[in-house]
Amino acid sequence: MTGYVYHIRDPKCSDLDHGYIGVTKHLNKRWKAHQGDPHCTMHHWIRIHNLKLEDVDIIFKGDIEECYQMEKKLRPKQKMGWNVASGGGCGPYISGIEDLSAHRSKAQSERMKDEALKKKQGETTTRVKIRKSYGRAVLQNICKILLREQNA
Repeated sequence: MTGYVYHIRDPKCSDLDHGYIGVTKHLNKRWKAHQGDPHCTMHHWIRIHNLKLEDVDIIFKGDIEECYQMEKKLRPKQKMGWNVASGGGCGPYISGIEDLSAHRSKAQSERMKDEALKKKQGETTTRVKIRKSYGRAVLQNICKILLREQNA
């Protein structure tokens, strides 16, 4: 199945290290998903920079698995450019891989071989649980306390 690796350019810098790298089979649908989901990080960047579909470059076309490998090379770590997750893990809007669950599980297992990333993901999960259980204000107070303890 054919897929595309695309780059949403940062208006300040068109270097591939900046902006967003993603994989899709249908660029127009994916662009609309980025635009329409206020919980999507890209929704924020699109609005702030007034980005249009013309600001998206197709940087690779090939088999969907090849596309994920290319994305993994361009975004090997979390929080690179505008990407939140590391690449190659199969985003939430992609379908067509025969066993999507196994694909995501394999990608996550690969990520968790990195001990620093594993620790960071555990900390993030803990923060989300606290915020959902007690609210944002309690989470902020706990974070302040923990920071003070680390700096002491």
